Amino acid sequence: MTGSAGKLRALDGYVADSCYPSQFHQSFQPSWTDWNLERRGLAAPRTGRKPFKLVDLGCGDAHGLLLTAASHPEGQFVGIDAAPEHIARGHELAVAAGLTNVELRCADFRRARHFADESADYVTAQGVLAWVSPQNRSRLLDLAARWLRPGGAFTLGYNACPGWGRLAPFQKLVHALAQSASGTSSQRFTAALNRIRGDGMLPSEFWEWFDAQTDRHPPEYFAHEYLNDHWNPCWSSDVVSGMVQRGFAYVGQAIAVRLREDLYLKPEWRQTLATIGDSPTRELATDLLADTWYPGWIATVDGVPAPILRANYLFRGVPVPAGEHVVTMRFQPASLRTGLLVTAVAVVGLLLLLLVGLLLRRGKAGKKQVG
Repeated sequence: MTGSAGKLRALDGYVADSCYPSQFHQSFQPSWTDWNLERRGLAAPRTGRKPFKLVDLGCGDAHGLLLTAASHPEGQFVGIDAAPEHIARGHELAVAAGLTNVELRCADFRRARHFADESADYVTAQGVLAWVSPQNRSRLLDLAARWLRPGGAFTLGYNACPGWGRLAPFQKLVHALAQSASGTSSQRFTAALNRIRGDGMLPSEFWEWFDAQTDRHPPEYFAHEYLNDHWNPCWSSDVVSGMVQRGFAYVGQAIAVRLREDLYLKPEWRQTLATIGDSPTRELATDLLADTWYPGWIATVDGVPAPILRANYLFRGVPVPAGEHVVTMRFQPASLRTGLLVTAVAVVGLLLLLLVGLLLRRGKAGKKQVG
């Protein structure tokens, strides 16, 4: 990659001039999946420490996959990624760790279908669904269905609406400005970000939120997140419907803060959701009802301004003294000074709102059972 302006090196529009900094995700661990299924009265793909096979689609440099493999010597692990640099780095890490139960293959989702043999007990895919083209999204879901054995579990994480949808104007602008910048993808992202900050295009609430993210993620993360040509957060109903069409049964959320509906949904909301029969629509309604946290909300306690805190990662909380009080919240985002971004966007939508769902393949093709 040269330092001059020009189109970034990409794979189907996905940033490919650097390695994505993969992470370890609790929600994708076999034991977490087993527990989530069993607590719902469903059979897990395995019992105890029996041998199993896990396939990770879009594994990046396989950092998270290798950590899982190291802690599960009885398992066989397969990582698929289209970027040669990712697979090369993963191989180096695996060799350095002395791992022999991991196989990493460089292939896109179209070519990887030739390896899929309905042998996996678990299939995982984190993030990639919202970063690739519509054609490759379909291929990813097809590949998961092709690789997973009947009774296996598919855990899928992606940028979800409505939370991530609020970042769409920012992503659109930073992506456009980066195209005329020079350097690597990370350098271009920084240049575009500095221009947006310098021109005062976004309110202070956004920068308070965004600057906190820079302490949690390496610079390469932001280029991989926001500079992809096909960046598009997904609606859960579309994803669930797509999986049901492929012979899966939707089980539910795997992310910790969404496991107890009695804690994050009001009683009247739960009653409303109970009247919705089909899983895609119910999951969509749940996403809309669950009150997520993002800047722009103003709270008062007995008419006195009060701070709003992030509670349980996703939700809003207001400190209230003992006794009876009147708590009021209203959404009042700062206006944007330019017409480049729509006014109603509080542009902050929740970086951690990765809708992680479990999908269980039950029976042979065509047989579906909702857990």
